[in-house]
Amino acid sequence: MSWKSWYPSWIHQMGDAVIEQAKSDYGGPKKDDLFPRDPEYRIVDVAGKGKGMIAKHRLARGQLIFSEAPLFLYNADIKPVGLAQFYRELPAPARAALLSLANSTLPSLLPASAPEAHLGRLIDVCDTNCFDISAVLEEEVLGIFLVGSRINHSCSPNTTRYFNGKRFEFRAVRTIEVGEEITITYIDAFRPCRERQAFLWKHWRFSCHCDACKLRGGKLVESDRRRMELKGLLRAWERHEAAGYFDRAMKLLEEEDYASGKAQYCTRLVKALQDKGDAEALQAWRPKLVEILTAERGPWSIE
Repeated sequence: MSWKSWYPSWIHQMGDAVIEQAKSDYGGPKKDDLFPRDPEYRIVDVAGKGKGMIAKHRLARGQLIFSEAPLFLYNADIKPVGLAQFYRELPAPARAALLSLANSTLPSLLPASAPEAHLGRLIDVCDTNCFDISAVLEEEVLGIFLVGSRINHSCSPNTTRYFNGKRFEFRAVRTIEVGEEITITYIDAFRPCRERQAFLWKHWRFSCHCDACKLRGGKLVESDRRRMELKGLLRAWERHEAAGYFDRAMKLLEEEDYASGKAQYCTRLVKALQDKGDAEALQAWRPKLVEILTAERGPWSIE
């Protein structure tokens, strides 16, 4: 079933504030997506970051923090008029929530009341907050997720996100304490600190001050080396060395205190062992692979 049969046609009933999706393979954002009931988090002002997400309760590794359907999906090459059409079809609460999100572009010189300024802000907000789900849908598709957009970046995140074909699931990849900020990575974090900072500034206009980016001297050199090796392991995966690559990646991730990203090595190991026809080795690895995939992508991801 193609994502293309999903369109943001809405019914908004005032009073009860029921928001329904009239035509949707995804189910679309429900009322609880816009106004979650008793969530595991709070949205608060975070010093130097604007809005952010803070844990209300202690969250265990693998715990589902929340899941969210897209407000809308669109092709990466969509024209401004297309975004404007999506926006007009949203109910008033969704439009307000969308425009309340941060945008990383320079302030417009146009009056705020000008139609061009309004469209410009919509484009800027979507560019700043969109999530790329192309890898899952095998097309260049972007999505807007209102709650997920409130999560700030870290180069050593405590939360992972995974699009299950209908909703984004956000799961803790390590224990998150009460009051701790919930973070994801916006980028490929397996690159040197200087490259990460340059990329973040170019695309989002902020500098990262996470623990990994605060390292200096020899510790920073070692961190950069580990991350570059982790990237190299993803590129140079070979069947006959798959188990060794996997063990090395797990060791590097532990040394780097990088709790996210193990699942991508799991999928490579599974494919390598399947290609090799080594069912015995695959069975031996199964408990560890199941634990990692369940924690990062949820139990539904285990076939």
